[in-house]
Amino acid sequence: MPATYIYLDKIFLKDSKDLNINFKLLGKKKEKEDVFFGLIEIVDSDFKIKFSSENKEKISLNYQGCYENKVCYPSKMKNIIIKYDKKRISSVKID
Repeated sequence: MPATYIYLDKIFLKDSKDLNINFKLLGKKKEKEDVFFGLIEIVDSDFKIKFSSENKEKISLNYQGCYENKVCYPSKMKNIIIKYDKKRISSVKID
């Protein structure tokens, strides 16, 4: 599999009202001289995103990345559906 990475400044979480959700990225970040965007922070390994769900039921995750020195793929979006049981998260589904 070719080397891939995600641009840190292209990761966004939004609630169902299209408002940004603050988050913390937990993982190894690197600076990279990117052929498309110049010097930029990236993530090229597993990572976690930590945020306060605050009883949000639907969140969209937007991100963009590239294949190493070849081509950038278009922005992608995943929907995160959170279900609660007595104010505790009971399940999370990503579409």
